[in-house]
Amino acid sequence: MTKKFKKDIIYDYIFIYIEQNKYNSINKIPSEPYLCSRFNASRETVRRALDKLKEEGILFSVKGSGTYFKPVAIQDNILNHNCRYRIATIIQGQDKLANKLFIKGLNEELNGKNIELRIFYTDNKFSNERACLKACVNGFDGLIIDGVKASLMNPNLDIYQKIEQKDIRCIFYNNYYPETNFPKIIIDDKKCASLLVKQIVEEGHTDIAGIFFCDNYQGTQKYRGFVEALNSYHIEIKDENIKWIISDNISEDKEFDRIISNFLKKNKSTAIICCNFMILKHIQNKSKYPRKLACFDYSADKWEEEKILCSISPSYEEGRKVGKNMLRMLEDNNYKIHDYSYVFKPTIYYP
Repeated sequence: MTKKFKKDIIYDYIFIYIEQNKYNSINKIPSEPYLCSRFNASRETVRRALDKLKEEGILFSVKGSGTYFKPVAIQDNILNHNCRYRIATIIQGQDKLANKLFIKGLNEELNGKNIELRIFYTDNKFSNERACLKACVNGFDGLIIDGVKASLMNPNLDIYQKIEQKDIRCIFYNNYYPETNFPKIIIDDKKCASLLVKQIVEEGHTDIAGIFFCDNYQGTQKYRGFVEALNSYHIEIKDENIKWIISDNISEDKEFDRIISNFLKKNKSTAIICCNFMILKHIQNKSKYPRKLACFDYSADKWEEEKILCSISPSYEEGRKVGKNMLRMLEDNNYKIHDYSYVFKPTIYYP
């Protein structure tokens, strides 16, 4: 398997977009400017991906209108039937830095093993996840999945049941569904919260706030660890210090800006722990924030430069571990009786 270039990632994205929309009356794909912004890619890179799809007879352009796909099933076109195994990775797609590192680690682990790897994006929506699963339930040997809104009831459990019945190897990472029995690669978020709170308390803070996702498995685990840590220090947990947000807000810039701004204006805490890197950057971009900031899952490489108390995202290592365990599962005829789950211990940067 060769390294997946950005044009190939865009190529895969358009495929799954077609799978999600092929039964709709409108068969227009997203515009070139949108794709450039979505993948931080040049217009030339986007056009190379589109040109390849046009050459394969899947897309066609209408002058002055846009680019359209032909309303046909495309599943067979995307598969390399000469490879050893075919693996699909279904990604939320919200934290671009973390996704990039995860895919890099996964690619490096699978490189040279004659594996066909396809990347699909859900944008953290149940309907998109359902379309991705339907596109992958036939023709793939293994599925790697970052669950959608995993603290909520998942409406796609019927397809996961089919996946299990078809003996497709499946492994979750970051977010998983408790209703399923698949292995999972996760971080010990409760321990991570304990370490972050410990450091903040030792610096003299007792009025500590937290911003968490309520529809995200990781978010709820971080919150649990946060509460347990504060209780262990006999620190009062104030309702006004807990800000719950939903993961859809993160992609709605104006609404997200309003939510965070209102919270910062009203909240009087001396320290805030951010559920992830995106929330941290949003607060930092508002202005020079005077209070102590800490962050879960810092996915950039500037923690020393920014002197941020944080847990360092193990996204690259997760990619390697997920790839390694998936290969082991594919080679194991009795994989269901063996444990392929793994929990990463948190790595904390103390400025």
